Amino acid sequence: MATPFNAVRIKPLGSVVVLYPTTGLVGDAVCDELCEAVDQALADSYRGIVVNLGEVHQVNSTGMGALLACALKANRVDVTMAFCSILPRVERHFETVHVLALMSHPSLHRSARFGTEQEAVQFCSAR
Repeated sequence: MATPFNAVRIKPLGSVVVLYPTTGLVGDAVCDELCEAVDQALADSYRGIVVNLGEVHQVNSTGMGALLACALKANRVDVTMAFCSILPRVERHFETVHVLALMSHPSLHRSARFGTEQEAVQFCSAR
């Protein structure tokens, strides 16, 4: 399953759905598709959403804002959201702009990041 422009691939796994941004950049139009995919997962009553960033080499400021907004939206309705497979370059960029520190904010208590998709899926399934 994929989104209309194929910028986000979707893989349902029971009560969890995994979203894969398929472009090297998360920004602008990709953000729209990612947010739509999160909205659809929430509408479909998934209990966990995993965003696998393994194919992402760059996240611009729009993309960072969208990732945080999606995590906040999921947390507001008690849906767990996890990020995984973050490449070192992207992780360094996240650290520079304090995105990872924001992930520990109390309003994002149901969000986390993991090295592998399997760990992220297990985390979301257990909650």
